[in-house]
Amino acid sequence: MLLQIVGLILLIILFIYCVKIYARNGIFAFWDISKMALIEWVVVLGLYDLKISTLLKPTILLNIVVLIVISNFAILVIAEKNIVLYLEKISGVLRCQKIAKRYSRIFYILLVLGIFSFVVTLELYGFTVLNQNKVSRTKLAYGYFYNGLIVCCIYFYYLFRIKKMFFKRLWHLMACLLCLILLGFLLNRGSLLYIATGILLLETLLYYNRKKSAFLSRKFFLVLLGSGIFFIFIFGYVGELRFQYVGQNVYHMSFMELYGFNKGFPSGLGQIYIYLTSPLENFSYVLERETINNYHGFANLFYPQIKLFANLVGRGDEFAAWLNSSYELYPILLNKAGLNVMSFLADAYMDFGFLGILIYLLFYDGVIIFAKNVLKSKLYGISKVIIYSMLLQIIIWSPFVNSVFKLGVVWVNIFFIVVADVFARKIKIGQRK
Repeated sequence: MLLQIVGLILLIILFIYCVKIYARNGIFAFWDISKMALIEWVVVLGLYDLKISTLLKPTILLNIVVLIVISNFAILVIAEKNIVLYLEKISGVLRCQKIAKRYSRIFYILLVLGIFSFVVTLELYGFTVLNQNKVSRTKLAYGYFYNGLIVCCIYFYYLFRIKKMFFKRLWHLMACLLCLILLGFLLNRGSLLYIATGILLLETLLYYNRKKSAFLSRKFFLVLLGSGIFFIFIFGYVGELRFQYVGQNVYHMSFMELYGFNKGFPSGLGQIYIYLTSPLENFSYVLERETINNYHGFANLFYPQIKLFANLVGRGDEFAAWLNSSYELYPILLNKAGLNVMSFLADAYMDFGFLGILIYLLFYDGVIIFAKNVLKSKLYGISKVIIYSMLLQIIIWSPFVNSVFKLGVVWVNIFFIVVADVFARKIKIGQRK
């Protein structure tokens, strides 16, 4: 009961804080990456402490650890004060900045490669959405090209919004929808979140450019509210679609029963709630009941880089096998309800114990500082928007996974954008020299 009161107090304080920052900076306040990190972790802890699901058992130790995370991001909020100003400047160039045709060609090439990846995957492995059991993950062929459709979707939506000729707008809208449909076959809600984040950020910037105000009109507020409700509906629908086979043939109960919700609780909200809070429950069990005999050092933090080097010397499979077999932390909700995520805290704890959590936080701080420098850079305005929206994913996913480097989709898509930007302006840069 005590921690439920703590959770309620945290959410009330957060609401007051959100009202205050909105009054100061308008909607841009919530696109500040440091503020987003702070708000998200407070929301996750507050909801977890409320214990709406019977699966959750909040503890004081877990609260202390997460409050350290929250305090870290609060310091970043104080230190990084100019992000809102940079976003406002970017909004001023999105409609009028001239972009070389070579820039768009890169995205069309990426679209073709994404279609190629889709066709090869369909032929070799098939997509889970076409099977009766929709829980298993789809194995992708040339997955980075397939996931490149995420940034293509955002860019084609941008062209659809700024072009004036009807047929050009229609063409880009069709290209955007094609990317969305192809990505939909993966039944990956993460891809939808990536795209939704990029498009909502873009719409916010275009709104500011048009209205010269960061404060929402009633119409735009209703659009955002409707988008949020629609996202909750889609999130719930996709979740139920994936769970349907397992619920009937493995657990023999409904989603709401399995995850410990009262009857009548909205399914979409239930899925979002358990998605947000189950990682903390899994990590709480680790803190209370499990011990580590051999720490991993930096093996989890730098897994992609170490795996790449190990592959080059022919020992990639050996490294992956060692890491998986020696991982001593077990998510308690995996057997109970099939929930296996433990946030970045688990990998950090496996690497260095409590010290690992502090080390990982330094890397998240580095991502926030890097995001600010992207906004200050000389890249095209749309390049900044897409890269910034990708970096936001590292923060958004931090309560669920070790997102610093393991979100390879983010870093590869950032690479695609930088290549497109540099290639598009290479002649101009050469002339300046």
